[in-house]
Amino acid sequence: MSQITEDKAKEFMQLYLQNQRRIYGFISAVIPNKSDAEDLAQEVFSIIWAKFETFESGTNFSAWALAIARFRVLAFQQKNAKEQKMFSDQAIKSIHNVFLSNEQEDRDRHEALHACLAKLTAADREILKMRYNFSGTIRDMADYSKRSVHTLYKTLSRIHRLLHQCITKSLAGDKMG
Repeated sequence: MSQITEDKAKEFMQLYLQNQRRIYGFISAVIPNKSDAEDLAQEVFSIIWAKFETFESGTNFSAWALAIARFRVLAFQQKNAKEQKMFSDQAIKSIHNVFLSNEQEDRDRHEALHACLAKLTAADREILKMRYNFSGTIRDMADYSKRSVHTLYKTLSRIHRLLHQCITKSLAGDKMG
């Protein structure tokens, strides 16, 4: 195997970190024993890394990695056939497809969130930025922004409600249009 370049390694880490919860979620959904699921996830990580130079940049990393995970789960179940199988091969394929379809929903929700954030006032965006980037408590944030804790909670609640309504409306529009 040829040496993976530093850029390719960075690309791998970025893609893997973006998708590791989905990959582990799939594995743990079909492998009920947590220890086995964690071991299998480590094995899948190693395989994904070893095969990454064959991954075509710009294509769907999540689908590629989940396919590897699916085949490792099937191999794991076949190897451990003496123990009772939790899911049939078809059930594993169906669960795999659910994880793939959820990926599109996540992307749609993420895009809707960004569009809805852009619709907020600059002051509301600043409060959200402060809330999610501030390392202190709400009390610390209130002191810093010279607001009462109660006012800050009410403002954050209003902003979250606006975002929720906007995202829900946006996603409903996508399904209808």
